[in-house]
Amino acid sequence: MKITAAIAAIASFLLGAGAADADTIYTLAHVKADIFAINPADISDQGGGRKLATYYYVHPSHLADLYADEFDCAGGKMISRSRRIVRSDLSPVRDLKTTADWETPDPRTVAGIVLKFVCAWPSPPARMESTTAESLAQFLHLTADGILAKGDGSSLINIDRTAVGDCIFGAMPKDLALKALTNVGAGRPPSADPAFREKVKTLGAKCIGRPVADNDSLVVGAALSIYMRHGIVARLGEKLEVTENHLAAAWNTAALSTRAPLLEEAAKLHTDATLSDIENSNKQPIANAVKTLMSTPELQTALGKVRNLNDTQKEILVYQYFMAIAMGEQAEAALASSPSKPQ
Repeated sequence: MKITAAIAAIASFLLGAGAADADTIYTLAHVKADIFAINPADISDQGGGRKLATYYYVHPSHLADLYADEFDCAGGKMISRSRRIVRSDLSPVRDLKTTADWETPDPRTVAGIVLKFVCAWPSPPARMESTTAESLAQFLHLTADGILAKGDGSSLINIDRTAVGDCIFGAMPKDLALKALTNVGAGRPPSADPAFREKVKTLGAKCIGRPVADNDSLVVGAALSIYMRHGIVARLGEKLEVTENHLAAAWNTAALSTRAPLLEEAAKLHTDATLSDIENSNKQPIANAVKTLMSTPELQTALGKVRNLNDTQKEILVYQYFMAIAMGEQAEAALASSPSKPQ
């Protein structure tokens, strides 16, 4: 019964979360440029030395990993009950598979720091950084903006270890990966190389735990998305003027109505839509969406520093990036909800 109640409490938080009034939010740890944070209002005592808590790993891309864990304070153990990737406005991107085992974390790790904080609450550790915010969403947004503006430790591309596309990317032989990125740089799809296509199928099967058919649009879409994104970012940010965080932040802070035309176009790749249907669809809403995304202040400033491309070239590359991220986002969400998926 206690576990059922715990999961129900977590589900309730995931559906609605956020503090109604101004709250003090604590920074648990810095990992390079990113931040782990917790709102003590989201810690609940379950009795018997057990507690539930949710906390966040905030990225400059305006995505955050939401962890909902249970803590055995007497035993010094914790277990993951739920995990979700959300945007900084708390809208969900996809749910992730979690481990079902209790773990005893090293006190020096982030998990160990979280365990110590949760079990000590309402007495927070001394000298811990804190911020007052009107809502959790406001905190996540301002924190992501602050990290992005600093640019500290920001790499050219983003790596998401929970994604199928990144799983394939990380295991791809260097020669095939380089050829795929070279193809993108030359304006060709990364799948132009037959050997690359075959390797995507092989690695995809290992990453999702089931065989991959030649026409598996989800696995192919996840793989093509990451290579297209990384190849395009490399062209836009030759001197690190534009990083993927600038592009991803514009995407993740945009209204759903702005992202919708790109998501709808990308969805056609996973349906029975013909090439003619795709080619003849109305592209004006997509063009309008790209212009809106490009007008995001941080991205607009970053693009203004790119001197080796004209405005038309920049717009084409930005359009290609957002189509790639839309394609990958839909593929990853569908793969994450399938019976077999990566950790």
